[in-house]
Amino acid sequence: MTKRIFLSLLLFLLIPSCVPAAPTTAPAPTAESSPEIWWSNAVFYEIFVRSFNDSDGNGIGDFNGITQKLDYLEDLGITAVWLMPIFPSPSYHGYDVTDYYDVNPQYGTMDDFKNLWQKLTNATSASSLIWSSITHQINIPGSRKQKRPRLTLS
Repeated sequence: MTKRIFLSLLLFLLIPSCVPAAPTTAPAPTAESSPEIWWSNAVFYEIFVRSFNDSDGNGIGDFNGITQKLDYLEDLGITAVWLMPIFPSPSYHGYDVTDYYDVNPQYGTMDDFKNLWQKLTNATSASSLIWSSITHQINIPGSRKQKRPRLTLS
């Protein structure tokens, strides 16, 4: 009799633990709780400047070449342009930057870049320009608290 009661109690306690828990759902976000993040609906196009469009015939793509193709990118529905590294570098890919305060002279001048920036930000559609940087991934010896350099566009 005690064995039967014990097994009944054990069964009574084990059965509810075998039932899957009810799924929990987070409350739906409201406009007040989560403002729209601009990139959530953006259409990005990543450009390796060196190979995108050459405006001066030297075989290397440049900022003016990108500027020439902005209408084409807009026709494709592109709303954000992501440039691979544009800083001076001894390598073709540009990820080993030598000067974060300038642009790669093979791609044009700082004025050419500023012109591209201005054309993108003044476009009829909401366009954005992002350039790749590796400053957050490198450790400069002896300068742990060094400020991240920024290009000056004005």
